[in-house]
Amino acid sequence: MASRYRTPSYRQYLPQELLDELRAVSKATHRRVQQIVRVAVQRFLRKLRSPS
Repeated sequence: MASRYRTPSYRQYLPQELLDELRAVSKATHRRVQQIVRVAVQRFLRKLRSPS
């Protein structure tokens, strides 16, 4: 379940603190909430990668 957060892209761009939070979320919540969190993180990563 937590394996989706271990991909290089996540680890590369996110601070360890946030990774720990995501791991806690993945353990504590049901699928719907995990999906929302994942979408939010993906949007965050896209903003981070695109030059502003």
